This record gives sequence, C-alpha cells and structure tokens, in this order.
Amino acid sequence: MPATIKDIAARLGISHTTVSRALRDFPYVNEELRRRIRETARELNYHPNALARGLKGRRTQVVGLLVPDLTQSYARAAKVMQGTLAAEGYRMLLCVSTEDPQSERAYLRSMLEERVDGLIWIPRTRQPQAVREYAEHGVPIVQFVRTASQTLDAVVADEAGAAQAATQHLLALGHVRIGLIVGQADVSTVRERLEGYRRALETAGGMADGSLARIGMFTQDWGGQATRELLDLERPPTALIVTSAELVIGALLELDRRHATLPTDVSLVGWGEADWFGIWRPPITSVVVATDHMAALSVHTLLQRVNAPPGTPPHKAVVARLGCHLAERASTAAPTPHPEQWAVAPASDPDPPILFHGTAVNSPS
Repeated sequence: MPATIKDIAARLGISHTTVSRALRDFPYVNEELRRRIRETARELNYHPNALARGLKGRRTQVVGLLVPDLTQSYARAAKVMQGTLAAEGYRMLLCVSTEDPQSERAYLRSMLEERVDGLIWIPRTRQPQAVREYAEHGVPIVQFVRTASQTLDAVVADEAGAAQAATQHLLALGHVRIGLIVGQADVSTVRERLEGYRRALETAGGMADGSLARIGMFTQDWGGQATRELLDLERPPTALIVTSAELVIGALLELDRRHATLPTDVSLVGWGEADWFGIWRPPITSVVVATDHMAALSVHTLLQRVNAPPGTPPHKAVVARLGCHLAERASTAAPTPHPEQWAVAPASDPDPPILFHGTAVNSPS
C-alpha cells in the first residue's frame, strides 16, 4: 500500500493535520518541522497528489476561485461567477489568500488536491510550481483581472488604457501635477496603470510632472499615507488618481482631516464600481471596469477548456482584454490654487522619485 499522511504523522509522532499543512505549504508551520516532514515523505515514497492522479479524468463538477480579498469588486465578481457556474451545473469552491503569497501557494495546492475541475485565479504572485502541477493534472486555469503567467488564459481589463484616459481627463481640465496612488508594484494591474499614467503624461509635451506616483498596498492606511505625502509637498498635486475603493477611502479620510473639499481643493478620480462613488457628495469620477461581463466570460472560458474532448492538443493561451470607461462626475474640475497651510513642511526635493511604500526607488519592479 502507498504511504499516507497518517504514516508520516505516526513516524514523527505528530498530528496528521500538521503533516497535511506542512506538505501544502501552509504558513505558521515551523520550518525545521516542515523540513523533517518532507524528508520523511521522501523516505516513505509519499506522493501527495496520488489521489488526484489516480482519479484523473473523473469530474467533481467543482470549480475553484482564488481571490486576494473580498472587497466589493471581488465579492461582486464571485457572485456572478457562482450564478454562472450554477446554471451550468457546477459548484464553486472559494478561497481567500489575503494577498499573502504563502497562503496563495497553499490554497492552490489544496484546491488541486480537492480535485477541482478548473480554477479561476486572481494571482498575487507567479507561483510557477503550482501552475506546472495544474498543467500536469490537466486542470485548466483562467487568470482573472491580474496576470502572472503567459501560458494561461486570462480575462482582464485594459488597465493601461483606463489609466491613460483618467490622466488625459485631468490634463484636459488643466491639471499638470497629477498624483497617482496604486498598490503593490509586483501586481500586473499596478504595472499597467503606471504605464498608462506615464504614457498620458508624455503626450502633454513636458508640461506635466511624472514624479508624483506612490506605490504601496491596496489598503485604506496606504491611501491615507500616500495622500498625506503628496499634499505635504512644497508643490502638491492639484489632482489625484486613486486606484481602488479602499485607497479612495483612505484618501478621503486624509482630505477630510485637512478640511479639503472636492473638487475645489483637489480633483479626485477613483477606480472601480463601488456603489457609494455615485452617491458621495460630490459624486466621484471613476474608472468603471466591466466586472460582471468579465466574471461571466472567465467562467465560460474555463468551462470551454474543462469540457474539451479528450486528446485535444495543447492550446495557445487566450487573453480577453475588455475596455473600461470613465464615469465623469463632480469630483473633478479645473484646478484652483491650494491653500498655503497644505504645504506643511517644505520638501528638500519638490519632485521626489516614485516611493515604494515610503522607500525611494528609481522605478517599480
């Protein structure tokens, strides 16, 4: 009989739950213990995916969805996906990585062991080993919103085009100092938004300042900190592009702390389809992504791969890139001079380099 997790646990005198977590790369397992478990697994010739290999070809009618968080846009996408899958006779297994690479890796392996028929993945990192394991077992993956591998299908938005349109909107209003607040530099959407922002500034003929981008995290705290840094400059921006609802909340809290108003003191462009953007006073101009359409398309793309006839040759990855549009509302207007009290402390360098969560760097990775 092949070795099991319980055999490894008995050999080491520990629980089979600990063994399972270590082999799935879950965090919070002591590294020395993890090493001993893996050595014992090799000695016993244990194969963690033996069950999946033995049952290859059998369907579970379950599709996995791995998301980094459950903020409004992802929760909305998950609801659409679940309904679309149910209509096709599938159930959905949802996992949330909390933007943690270790948790992401663990959930990728866990869902493979659960024998999902396919996976829709909003990647935080590249995870090449996990991608190879899915390919070995013939389990298709569709990337959603973000991309991490050129070998996988993807349903994404035109992030660069959207950032360019948002920046051009502000340039047309007369703004030349435009701040951009984004999340982690190693996320594909962030890189694309930076590209579009810089591309728009280049078309301004040298009139605009491209050094006002701030790169950090997709959190309220970072939204507030980045806004504070930008407005404390000797020459603060007259407009901000803030690229998630969480970041917008942080920015608004900082603006409220300063008794600054939209768009009199600063114009603001948000990102996404948060319901409250339209009812805020003033309503917030935002980049609108076709979340519902993208979610449904990702399911149909995945099921097309899942239901491909046996022996279908390997396919070239297909990337569907959907356009976005700018919903112009009342939070953007022509610039007005800033109150003097905004320049809290003169900066030694009025045009600082891009900041990577508070640390100066030359350019994002």
